Amino acid sequence: MNTCQAIVKPDCSKPKVQKATGIQKALMQLLVKSMTQLSDKTDLDLNDGKLTLENNNLITLSSPHIPVDVQKTVKFATLEFAGFKFSSFAHTGTEYLHHIEQNIIKIKHQLPCLKHLVICEEKYKFTPDDFKAATRAQRKVTTNYSISHLKTSEEVLSSDKFDKPSLVGTSEGKSLASTYLAKNVEDLRIKENITIDVDSELHLTTCCCKDKPCKCFPFCTPVRAYFNARDGFTRKELLHDIKQCKGEAEMSQIDWLINCPTQLSQGDSCASIVSSGDIDAVVLHLFTLSHLWPKNENASYKNTVYVILKKANHMFDIYNITAILETLEKKTLDKHIGIKVAIALSLGGNDFLPKFHSISHSTKLDTYMNIESINRLLVQITEENNKVACILFDTRVYKEYLKHIYCPKNYSSVSLTYQEVRQISIQLPSKKNKEKEQEIHS
Repeated sequence: MNTCQAIVKPDCSKPKVQKATGIQKALMQLLVKSMTQLSDKTDLDLNDGKLTLENNNLITLSSPHIPVDVQKTVKFATLEFAGFKFSSFAHTGTEYLHHIEQNIIKIKHQLPCLKHLVICEEKYKFTPDDFKAATRAQRKVTTNYSISHLKTSEEVLSSDKFDKPSLVGTSEGKSLASTYLAKNVEDLRIKENITIDVDSELHLTTCCCKDKPCKCFPFCTPVRAYFNARDGFTRKELLHDIKQCKGEAEMSQIDWLINCPTQLSQGDSCASIVSSGDIDAVVLHLFTLSHLWPKNENASYKNTVYVILKKANHMFDIYNITAILETLEKKTLDKHIGIKVAIALSLGGNDFLPKFHSISHSTKLDTYMNIESINRLLVQITEENNKVACILFDTRVYKEYLKHIYCPKNYSSVSLTYQEVRQISIQLPSKKNKEKEQEIHS
């Protein structure tokens, strides 16, 4: 905590750490090693491996278009929508809706077989913007004081008003923008055969119990709209059987995905489209699909799932999550390897603290995968009726893991204690300090 207080800013924002590049590189290196060991090929470097991963339909980076296999098979897709309000140049609410419909139509043209699209908005009642100081600081372009928080909702966003500084600069404005589509979905001029669900906090249900205190949790009810090629919008309805309480759009995408297999036939696939390009979506999908996505009798996954990250300059990074999991499971003979890899990529503070100590995601993942005792004991997974029932995390083994990744290269982590490695990361232990420590132990 003292380290954090010393290097973060007063508003808790922190320097950029290139997390996306780090996780991407670590995952690619692991896959390249796995494919090399599964085949008779000689060792591949990361450049050769990048081409190999693309040819095997595992990871495609910086592609100007969606691959043909994805275009032909995706029937169900979720869309992380949090970044749309920041990219819009609209001046009125009507123009904002037009911006949204043009993006939806573009997605439909990129995925011509798409039948069902779920738009996942950020829910600020569940994830206060106070927790996003770092990304908020990156969006600031001026230090002038604002009175945006004093404006009424009609002054910020309506059919003839779109006050972007207020919408992106205040939590009230962001909430207005995140519910505007659900409130006005019937105004979308989309003439395509498609069903669109809007998962937002527009219809937020709070407790109505008479008994206090109450243990009820608030939840949101999504809106479903139906469109066809002849008439466009036809009708809408509330999905009362769905109680959504995930604040992060990437996490609510997972919920929708897990409940969609009943809509899919053999050969159909799904896509999670992330408009912000956040690499965390890949980690979340690896963790969840590893134990919740249906499999065939031969242990392959019934339907393919892609994560499509939108990048700058209209480029895409496409991750075939089910193919990645199948490759790792075949290499390790561990059906829960997706859970473990996702946890390993998030260990040690995910991004900030390891980066501060020059520890890469590749180092973290390699340490977890290559040290047998850590790989076997750190994460314990128990099952009931062939389903994951509990995931236990061994804190004792985690200390051993931290000792390995934080130990300087000119020292042997095996011959040092956890406390000694901890001290070395602050200052080198002197002979006098070691003699005192020996006296205390004796």
